[in-house]
Amino acid sequence: MMHFCAMNIFKKEEERHAKCLWCGEDLVGRPEKKFCSLACKNAWNNSRTSDSRLMRSRIMTAIMVNYRILERVLNANNSSIELRTAEGLGFRPSYITGYRRTYGRHDEISCFDIRYCQTPTRLINIRRGV
Repeated sequence: MMHFCAMNIFKKEEERHAKCLWCGEDLVGRPEKKFCSLACKNAWNNSRTSDSRLMRSRIMTAIMVNYRILERVLNANNSSIELRTAEGLGFRPSYITGYRRTYGRHDEISCFDIRYCQTPTRLINIRRGV
């Protein structure tokens, strides 16, 4: 029995040497514990995912700008726009939500529910998809 108690005391000493991955505070409790609090755990996880979250946010912003530009063209009862003009408004052709190879001369690109074809100088056949 005495040997068992000594093991428990030794185990608790080992636990005290562990440090919180976020703030560096000494940890008390189970040996696999990595954080001293839920706040530290959340802060550590948020710091690990902030880069990918920022990249997703930038991509979605660019796609939404493209969508608003295409929507403005449609609202003006047009079905095409000069690529240079669209780019001047902030359109970025590489940010799309879909691409479909067609049997015609142009491949179909989509930005959510709006579809269009792109030539070297124009966005043509802009329409809402079904």
